[in-house]
Amino acid sequence: MDLLSPAQPDLFLEALCLERKDGVFQAGFCLARPPGRELLAGSARFLHPEEQELFATLKFERRQLSYLTGRFCAKHAIRLLRPDLSLSAIAIHPGVFQQPIVCADGLAPQISISHAADWGAALAFPEEHPMAIDIEEIKEERAGVVRSQVTDAEYGLVTPLAQDEIRALTLLWTVKEAMSKVIRCGMMTPFTLFEVGSAERAGPAIVCTFPNFAQYKTTTYWACGLAITLVSPKNSSFGHLQLANRHE
Repeated sequence: MDLLSPAQPDLFLEALCLERKDGVFQAGFCLARPPGRELLAGSARFLHPEEQELFATLKFERRQLSYLTGRFCAKHAIRLLRPDLSLSAIAIHPGVFQQPIVCADGLAPQISISHAADWGAALAFPEEHPMAIDIEEIKEERAGVVRSQVTDAEYGLVTPLAQDEIRALTLLWTVKEAMSKVIRCGMMTPFTLFEVGSAERAGPAIVCTFPNFAQYKTTTYWACGLAITLVSPKNSSFGHLQLANRHE
């Protein structure tokens, strides 16, 4: 089912080649803003039968659209790894902590899903190469809350690179959210655990590292009014997302 075609401005699909000294891994990235009306009308065409059962229990339209947007993005990301699969053949079940678990014809990639406003994003990757994604709207309204969750040192590192306070705080929020996902501890862990130790400009992105998790790095892009942060192993390289060419 194609609610959006790759030629449309609100769908970004990209296959990532993650290069390391010990091998090469593949991942799939999707960022999309599918129209809500079409999502609701066409859900049976891309949901797995087991997902349709869960969807039928959702009472409120906002929750329905969030669920559908997440599944839409996740399945398109997975199909970058297995283009032979139909969207409805892929089942994504909630785990005990509501983490997404993929089941699809012998394929068992890991999947990370994020939402912001009408946008959804997903990253599909092999279990042996842990990753995660988080997206957030760049909005002044949340600045005060986020500022209370970051240290002065982090703020001082990131703000000159991000060009203004709102973008810096949004970046730091996505970085911490994404890190909590990759180590699967959720938002109950104090944000100070994910303190940023270094930040540098890398082409269109900002790359951060962490004193408490030296094996990881985050790469943040700006596009579509969003901060988009990917977590990956520190020694993996994957170039830059093509959507970074879409300037704010």
